[in-house]
Amino acid sequence: MTYSIIGSGSVGKALASQFARSNITVGIANTRGPDSIASIAKDLGDKVVPLTLQEALKADVILLAVPFWSHRDVAKAAATWQGKIVIDVTNAYGVPLSELDNLPSSAVVAKALTGALLVKAFNHLSADLLAQAPAAAG
Repeated sequence: MTYSIIGSGSVGKALASQFARSNITVGIANTRGPDSIASIAKDLGDKVVPLTLQEALKADVILLAVPFWSHRDVAKAAATWQGKIVIDVTNAYGVPLSELDNLPSSAVVAKALTGALLVKAFNHLSADLLAQAPAAAG
């Protein structure tokens, strides 16, 4: 199984550090390209691999760690989301329900990623807590 994180902000970096600490290879991408995240990968070790957005979209499991409305741009970057497992780490805090068509934020993201198997996780934890959590065994 392959993993990628789309988003290289504080939450994306925290998640990447957990993969590295657990000795699991993960790709990390953003819209600015792999050169912009090379230093993150260097700091975290060889288990964190900078990727282009298109390369990251090929992973079996994608962690979506972008600012909430940026999910729309990521959604357009893939030809299909059919069968992809997406862990939605976005947080719509402060977005009025009226802008979400009175739907939960995860439903809005799922609608944009038609065909993906979407799981909502990690968005209730701060990046600091995510980065400091003990590495999982196994």
